[in-house]
Amino acid sequence: MAPASPPSNGGEGRSSGTGARPVAKKQSVGAATATGAVRTTKPLVAEDKFVIEAQNRYKTFELAMNTLRTQEYVPAGEPTLDGLVAGLLLMAAKLGAQSADHLVAMHLYAQKAVANAVSADFTASLLTDVTSQVNELLGGAEKRIEQASKKLMETLEAPAAIEEAVRNGVERALTASGRAGTGASTGAFPPSLPPFSYATAASAPPPGPERAAQIRVADRERLLARQILVDGFPFTEASPTSVPAAVLLERAHHALSFVNEKPDGIKFVAGRTLSNGGVILECGQPEHAQWLRDNAASYEEVLGVNAKIRLRPFKVVVEFVPVAFDPHEETGWRQVEEEAGLPGHSITEARWIKPVIRRQRDQRVAHLLLTLNSPTAANTLISRGLTLAGKRVSVRKNLAEPVRCAKCHRYDAGHLARDCPQQNDICGTCGRAHRTSECNRQDTRDHKCSACNKPGHATWSHDCPEFVDRLRRADARHPENRLRFFPTADPDSWVPQLDEPARGTAWEIFQEAILGPVSAAQR
Repeated sequence: MAPASPPSNGGEGRSSGTGARPVAKKQSVGAATATGAVRTTKPLVAEDKFVIEAQNRYKTFELAMNTLRTQEYVPAGEPTLDGLVAGLLLMAAKLGAQSADHLVAMHLYAQKAVANAVSADFTASLLTDVTSQVNELLGGAEKRIEQASKKLMETLEAPAAIEEAVRNGVERALTASGRAGTGASTGAFPPSLPPFSYATAASAPPPGPERAAQIRVADRERLLARQILVDGFPFTEASPTSVPAAVLLERAHHALSFVNEKPDGIKFVAGRTLSNGGVILECGQPEHAQWLRDNAASYEEVLGVNAKIRLRPFKVVVEFVPVAFDPHEETGWRQVEEEAGLPGHSITEARWIKPVIRRQRDQRVAHLLLTLNSPTAANTLISRGLTLAGKRVSVRKNLAEPVRCAKCHRYDAGHLARDCPQQNDICGTCGRAHRTSECNRQDTRDHKCSACNKPGHATWSHDCPEFVDRLRRADARHPENRLRFFPTADPDSWVPQLDEPARGTAWEIFQEAILGPVSAAQR
């Protein structure tokens, strides 16, 4: 099985050298207890060491649910039949050495899902056959798949819609075990993740990497929609990061009680302190978080004299802007907003990515970094582009890059230059003991990377193997990097990148074209 590319988080394939396991005998079907509790079939194939280990690992539903959520197989909340069908489809795309572990966990999830959705009698019948299908998958006997599917149709006495959905979901998961990741792209799925219909479940092909990435992005966007960031939170402790979450919520709710005309039921359900002293408060509903953003002044007034709710920034890169353009001219941006059809003051900040002092003598164009206050405004610029200084320029989403200390140049340092414990600066160009800004070595033969400790390139080079590796891992953690736009309720905003996404957040991103491609010496 070919490994799934990031960010699908595909597992490793099973070794092809493993011998075929003996076919397990069919187990008898248990009946429901008098109390209505669900009783499944006998344990799965005892000869399979993976099954035995997984059964010992998952003694409770909570342990199983934790694994399924971590692997992004099932949605948050109470188990449902929709989650079961979608989970089997997603699991088919990730089958590998961990399949036994994950499928046993999915078995426990299935028990809970069906118990929540249907009656006890139907639950016993349904879970009997679902468990049988999982058992067949773990055994790897593809010839028994059709027999098990026929058995499923003969034994289920449920409504036709539910029967059809579960049967097709299991069949697709089993069939996909031999071709996971090769199905057609599912990028056309609605990215807002509406309730999974039975008809959709029955007709959907196995999800590819794009769909798996969309699910992760949607989960993250839903979380961000419920959160607000507060700077200047009223701490009385010497170390804000040591303040328990319960104390944060108590102070936040106390201040909220003094706000007039607030929505009914508004409350905070979680909170945490960032390393820079900022506080993230999570509301129970996204509508409540949006109300706080819209009425920030009312809450800031009662929370603390220095409290400030920070809006989420949406940054874009404007490419190849004539250097004659002045990004600090306020009236010019108001005119740009009007021409682009954006609300007033949508553009909150503009600056050159590369410091002017580091430009080449004959440089004619450079890149701008724009900050906007809404994803819709940012997407409009990405889609339409801009006209600056009489030139039509393109706009792309800005992608975060691995954070590196500008003093010691370590990616794993966990600090920035102002907090660096190292006494002397290390040059990011030549690797010697002086500031990078003071280095005058232009020849790449004199360059030495302080991050990977290899000659031939500077620390800020995008060809640095350490940088490339960190970038790959960052993309795996942030599948939204594969989207061209910032994700919104508009399905068009979920269009994937057609090529490798360009990047640029740090000032060391250099001009890509100065009368032609930039050479290493120019950089």
